[in-house]
Amino acid sequence: MNFKALGAILLIAALTFVTLTQGLPPLMELIFPTKGTISTIGVTAIWQSNGEPVTIIDWGIIDNNTEYIMDPINITSTSNVPVTLNLSYTNPENIITLILTWNYADQIINPGTSILVVLHQIMIANQTTFSYNTVITAIEAT
Repeated sequence: MNFKALGAILLIAALTFVTLTQGLPPLMELIFPTKGTISTIGVTAIWQSNGEPVTIIDWGIIDNNTEYIMDPINITSTSNVPVTLNLSYTNPENIITLILTWNYADQIINPGTSILVVLHQIMIANQTTFSYNTVITAIEAT
């Protein structure tokens, strides 16, 4: 028997076995490390867990179209007037869809007071390298 033919038959048998026992891997599932910078305007951001300033948000290894929840962040108003907060992102690169939300519910934050927020991310990207910047802005309450 031809060794190439035997090799092809064994390869097909192995792939068939893996497909039948493990299923096919999802074709659109991408997994990548995610890091991004955070900018704050009129507030400070401190990690609740260690008291360190938040400068980079490391979401870790993520799957496409899966929700991830970040560690809690203490947001403190540095403004001299009551404010509300706005969450946005800038400079998305290689991202098809990004949903960035948080548990903040538009409550007024007085000067020098803090609230605890938790960010949530769902993203779909088509590259293994991508980025975006998270921006938290204080807006004078009216």
